[in-house]
Amino acid sequence: MGNEIFYFNDDKFMVVSVNLEDGFNYDTPRMLFTRQLWIDFSITRWGYDISSDGQKFLFVTPVSSPGDSTGDIEVVVNWQTEFGVK
Repeated sequence: MGNEIFYFNDDKFMVVSVNLEDGFNYDTPRMLFTRQLWIDFSITRWGYDISSDGQKFLFVTPVSSPGDSTGDIEVVVNWQTEFGVK
């Protein structure tokens, strides 16, 4: 069982560490990064998925302008550096 909960607070993707040993205890939530919100339940219910180790994230995100879309998939590796996360 993991010890982190991931969630959105508006456009902010958050994480909070939890401990279930003596009830439900949690640390201060931290923002990991922001993203453009997109609510389209025809594609996916939540719009994201997280690897079991909590180190990789996959998001369904619209292009800024649909006419600019090439149909390519963009994968961001080393996202902590790319998005300035420490």
